[in-house]
Amino acid sequence: MNTDRSIHESMRSHPRVRPDLRFRFQKNGGDPVYLIEDGLYRQFLHIGVPEFHFLRQLDGVTTVAAAVAASARRFGSRAIGENEAIDLLHWAGERHLLQSPETEHDAESGGTAERGTFRIMQVLFWRMPLGNPDRFMAILNRLFGWSFSLPVRLIWLAVVVWALFLAVENAGQLAGASATAILPGNWWRLILVYAVLKVIHECWHGIAVKRYGGRVPEWGIQLLAFITPLTFVDASDSWTFPGRKRRMMVTAAGMYVEFFLAACALIFWEQADPGIARAVAFDVVFMASVTTLLFNLNPLMRFDGYYMLSDLTGVHNLGPKGQSYVKWLAKRFLLGVRNAQIPAGYRQAPRLIAIYGIAAAAWRVVIWTTILLLVATLFQGAGAVLTLLILVGVGLRGAGAFIRYLYEGSGAERPRLRVALPRLAAAIALLATMLIVVRVQPSSRLPAVVEYEDSPVLRAECPGTVVEWIDEPGVWVEAGQIVVRLENRERVTELARLEIERERSRVRSREYLDEGSIAAHQAEERAIAGLDERITLESKILETLSIRAPEGGIFVSRQFSTLPGRYLMPGDEVGRIVVPDRMRVLISVPQRVRDSIAKRTGDEVELRLRGRAGFPVGARIERVEAGADSEPPHAALAATKGGPLAVRPVADIETERERGLAGSELREEDREENATGELIRPRFRAYAIPEENLSRDRMLMEGEWGYARVAWADRETLGGWIWSRTGDYLERRLRDSALQW
Repeated sequence: MNTDRSIHESMRSHPRVRPDLRFRFQKNGGDPVYLIEDGLYRQFLHIGVPEFHFLRQLDGVTTVAAAVAASARRFGSRAIGENEAIDLLHWAGERHLLQSPETEHDAESGGTAERGTFRIMQVLFWRMPLGNPDRFMAILNRLFGWSFSLPVRLIWLAVVVWALFLAVENAGQLAGASATAILPGNWWRLILVYAVLKVIHECWHGIAVKRYGGRVPEWGIQLLAFITPLTFVDASDSWTFPGRKRRMMVTAAGMYVEFFLAACALIFWEQADPGIARAVAFDVVFMASVTTLLFNLNPLMRFDGYYMLSDLTGVHNLGPKGQSYVKWLAKRFLLGVRNAQIPAGYRQAPRLIAIYGIAAAAWRVVIWTTILLLVATLFQGAGAVLTLLILVGVGLRGAGAFIRYLYEGSGAERPRLRVALPRLAAAIALLATMLIVVRVQPSSRLPAVVEYEDSPVLRAECPGTVVEWIDEPGVWVEAGQIVVRLENRERVTELARLEIERERSRVRSREYLDEGSIAAHQAEERAIAGLDERITLESKILETLSIRAPEGGIFVSRQFSTLPGRYLMPGDEVGRIVVPDRMRVLISVPQRVRDSIAKRTGDEVELRLRGRAGFPVGARIERVEAGADSEPPHAALAATKGGPLAVRPVADIETERERGLAGSELREEDREENATGELIRPRFRAYAIPEENLSRDRMLMEGEWGYARVAWADRETLGGWIWSRTGDYLERRLRDSALQW
């Protein structure tokens, strides 16, 4: 009875379509459709011909029943029926197409309206319009519009195919360069390259719009989570273009130019010598390809890939339709609403809309979780408060709307409490059971680094300028082989002076002996003995100018690129010799899995290092230390050096000399360079020995890091893992905030 009464009341209502909406006739895949252009809410919607004529009847005077009757007279079997009319009104109301106090307020305010559900999130997407770029885009179109011509597109295809071939051929080097590119020291360069690429990306959207006769009324900057800059250009005028070919060209224009720049940069990178130009070229490759594939081409986000998918499939407004479908699923099967309204347009492509809606909902959860976690780390603890406020605000608003719908329904929809409440309880019980029963293995990947025991460190003993050096690090050297040779002209001159002085003393000694001056002769002989000692000592010092390998092994050096022409002081490190037989893998182990790993001493782990894709190394656990340590197990694993372990600064940081890796005290600048901080939470150290004998060309280098896969580590419940990780994270953030304040 309630449902019938609601339908009856809806049919007698007098809704009014907003008068500011613009309707345009188009062909979509050969089918006639109408485009709704909504300037207030910045949206473009496609509807069929019967839907268009039905909405045009809604003038605030005509009833819904009269509009349905008019549709029946005009379209016959294709007419809008009562149920379809209710669905269409619901759809139009959700998209603010009907006149209401809310839309009137938004129109009077003169600004772009935001959906009420997301207003609390608006703080995370701060937008700064930069004016009307239409004239500037017209100039760019005159200068670069030719880039969309057929000959240029053929050139684009050839260059991109060539770059793909090079990428496959140099896959290993590219993987290694990727690991280096994302180190903290390179972030400033990546940010600069990213900013330039995104400006070019948006400009090409605007050029495409102008090329096909459209307008570009606005562009600007948007900050995601306060720190990630995003550029935007209003290319929505492309929706008015007849046919989808031009719309897809506008949508793909940004990716079109970015992929071309990435291809050109990759070709240059493959040919260039090591240096800053080659590094910048790889940054262009990385940012213009990886980020474009992950974000712009991702159809689950409202970027270029989403609009391309809509045009390719002919299903417009795919996101809202998919979201409405997920809501319909929840209403129909979770709340037991028998007459839940199927989303308008769902029957156009039911399988696509269903799959897209579910996938987009899952992706939305991942993205919002990531954004909120990112915000929580900002502003010295204030970000955590902001995140909490957002969660509470959204949670209360959502809970209020859900309870109101549960007890009051919406229009003709009425949830059945006797069905909804048991199903909700069952869903909560199922979720709780999963948290308790499902066991996960979150610790199967542990940070690991390659190191060599008792690696001889090569240091300068005599000051001097480097004049000769080995070809490159990573090569095998034999015992006694000269690795670096220094030059010290002052010492050489001093040795020559002493030798001349000794010859003069010998002449005088012979003269005294011939003259019979025995006492003078004996004094001169003592002077000669002293000069001999000084010459011997000076010769030994000069011999140290040739720094030799004390034993056979691989020469490695972090300072190799700065050695040529450098003046070294006594104690300055040149490099070290690593012996393959002494290689071991140091694994950083959290406390919660220490005991389980200690019980499996002798079992195998798999080591995967950055930049060595497809090259896993088997190793066996040798031992696990009994005590935990707050000192980073290796400098390469510290976050300050680009590693995976979070650290915080401390007042007194041990140097390499204090850890026994050097023989003399380091200078102040060396102390600052080697500082890595201390771990946020103490960790244990485990050691593993590789099982296979690696050839020299596949030899693992000191300081290479990655992850050890421990397939047999103890599992823990999903709920326990989430609880412990959340607690650890909040405790760490509160502690850091207290230290910073």
